[in-house]
This record gives sequence, structure tokens and C-alpha cells, in this order.
Amino acid sequence: MRLPASGGSNPKQSPQSGEIIIGKVLEIKNHPNAKSLKIVIVKVSPTETHQIVCGCANYQVGDFVPVALPGTLVPTPDGGTQTIAKVKLRGVESDGMLCSPLELGVSSDHTTIHLLSSKSKPVLGQSVKKYLNRE
Repeated sequence: MRLPASGGSNPKQSPQSGEIIIGKVLEIKNHPNAKSLKIVIVKVSPTETHQIVCGCANYQVGDFVPVALPGTLVPTPDGGTQTIAKVKLRGVESDGMLCSPLELGVSSDHTTIHLLSSKSKPVLGQSVKKYLNRE
């Protein structure tokens, strides 16, 4: 399920500013105002976590996932692009987006989150592009 596109500014970010980076799912909660949404807490560095509202649910606590923080430009299903911004979705702040294979440029699937293999030893905050090129 795609969430609405949003424009925005480019606030201070993690080490790989403007890129889709590796995060780890720490917590998943039900959204209080939308049965189809989840509130996901992801860690993107040893000291930095973000709350992200997500419409997909194919991940679990402990999974490594691609994260686009505010200011990151990602592809859209219609062939365009969107800049990720901090937004409120149904009353809950979302500080980014968990990315599908479409946003990573590895397939046209935008209905699931692209899970990163822990066997390849992902590094929190590392560029997903760099990670995928060494896999």
C-alpha cells in the first residue's frame, strides 16, 4: 500500500544524507486511527531512531529494511519522483518511509517492503545502494 507523496525540506539527517539507508526494525505498533497502518520504530545508527508510519506489513522486529528519511528523493510507481518529508498520517508523525523494491530500483513491486538479508551483515546507516552492490 502506497502512502501519499509529500514534498518537503531537507533537515539534518543520518550519515548518508539524501540516500536510502539501512535501518533495523526495533518495534511495531498498531496505528490508533487506521487498521491498515503500522507505526514502526527503526534504528539507523547506534544512537538514532525514527518513527515511521507504514502501510505494508511484511517485516518483523529485527529485520533490516531500507529507510528514506526526510529530504530523500525516491521513484514513484508512475515514473516520477517524490521527496520524502516528515508528515502526519492519521494524526501520527512519520519521519520517513520504509522502501519497496520500486524505490530501490530493483523491481516494479511497490506493495511490500524490501527486506535486507542479515547474512550479508548490513551496517546501520549505510547506503542501501552500496549494500546491494556488494551483496
